[in-house]
Amino acid sequence: MAELNRRGLLRCSGAGALAGLGLLASCSDGQDNPPAVLGSRAGGYVAGTALTDGPPLPDITLTDQDGKPFRLAHDVKTPVTLVFFGYTHCPDICPGILADLASARSRAGGEVPAKTTVVLISTDPPRDTPKVMREYLKRIDESFIGLTGDLETITKAGAQLGITMEQTTKLPSGGYEITHGTQVYGFGADRKAQVLWSQGTSVADYKADFTTLVGKQPT
Repeated sequence: MAELNRRGLLRCSGAGALAGLGLLASCSDGQDNPPAVLGSRAGGYVAGTALTDGPPLPDITLTDQDGKPFRLAHDVKTPVTLVFFGYTHCPDICPGILADLASARSRAGGEVPAKTTVVLISTDPPRDTPKVMREYLKRIDESFIGLTGDLETITKAGAQLGITMEQTTKLPSGGYEITHGTQVYGFGADRKAQVLWSQGTSVADYKADFTTLVGKQPT
């Protein structure tokens, strides 16, 4: 199972591989309920925290799920980039968050799906090969970009965004637990972080905030 430790980081068990994908429905609210209070937060967001002079999209080159080099700060073609650090062996919370992002983009409709790109950056690159990432994302949303590569590069990129990750306890099964932050960052057309969502954001709130974020980008 997965849990939050005292530092607010997600600890996921490495056992179970893709079994967590069967829990997608239970990790999402599954309902298109209206957001709590529309535009009640700074910047007009419902659940996201608006960032002033947020960090830039890390200028790193990793490998995408097709085995090709991918320059994170340059190769995304949409004005909005949604970034989440996680890994395919996470049994429930990681696939739950990714499923919520996929559902929110789809339900938002309009310009949102075409103007947003979701990027999953692996916190477990030794096991998350391009093939593993490709098969994993097929079960969630094939439009997502999965990136893997050098762990040191990924760790430094996470640190730039205040996301900590570390391998922790080894399990009797031979797997291991990984602790990492569960934030989702929204980067705008200027490739700077404009909004941050914490774990527990609902599909409805993501949907409203994605529409707001896309609407703020230059046409």
